Amino acid sequence: DSMNFPIFYVNSQDIYVELLIFEVYKRLFILNTFRDSQRCVAAILSGNLNSDEVIKYAKELNPSITDRYYSIYVKMDEYNVPDSIDALYKSFISSELNIPQNCFVPYNSGAFIICDRDSNLPPEESINILTNNKEAFNFGISNSHSTLRDFDVCLRESLYAASLHKSHGN
Repeated sequence: DSMNFPIFYVNSQDIYVELLIFEVYKRLFILNTFRDSQRCVAAILSGNLNSDEVIKYAKELNPSITDRYYSIYVKMDEYNVPDSIDALYKSFISSELNIPQNCFVPYNSGAFIICDRDSNLPPEESINILTNNKEAFNFGISNSHSTLRDFDVCLRESLYAASLHKSHGN
């Protein structure tokens, strides 16, 4: 551990090292993917990109994204962000929202869920699928967009809508 190399001590006969390695690998893969996704969203929201660059970053976030989409930003209680994001991600992965056209991107104290407009799930139903405890989150839903050139606008709409909740009541 003094060399920054993780050491695991397992006092059980029922665990297999391969399973442990796979779980650690899977978690590191998710963390790296999230970090790359957050970098893309930060660049998109910076306002310093032209429309071609916005499209490039949108495709980098999700190569399967379509031109018909909307965004949901789920803002979380600042004290439980890591646990809440994990729970929300697990809900996303195990739901009908988990299709190639959609994506989940943690950002700041929340997460964007970018959804295909033609997936036959209205935004309100998507929110119901994601969580049972709606009081613990603020949700912002963007307008529906029909071109990836507006991807930055879409993300901002949902981000701002989630921020309005605290200042304007429910």
